[in-house]
Amino acid sequence: MRFAVYGCWDHGSPVPQDAEGRFAAVFRPTDEYVCLWVDPKNQNLLRILFDLDAGDLEEATDAGRIELAEAARLSALDGSLTEVVSMTDEGYSTWSV
Repeated sequence: MRFAVYGCWDHGSPVPQDAEGRFAAVFRPTDEYVCLWVDPKNQNLLRILFDLDAGDLEEATDAGRIELAEAARLSALDGSLTEVVSMTDEGYSTWSV
């Protein structure tokens, strides 16, 4: 089943322009449907939206957490993941700190 997954990474300070680019370079670089942006109201937050195949909402949320954390590690992104939401038209699952 296909899920939309939304993640929020708190950098702890304004996200440097090069950090956004480094993350984009390692997180599904060939996936044209990935959206990645710095929150204009809170420049500490990097927001990510992408699609993921999984068996159910909880599995999608867990897989999203793992994938986002790995991309942050590979791109040397400071801070931490604060929220992951997986959703379909029928419902959603949320993980947050």
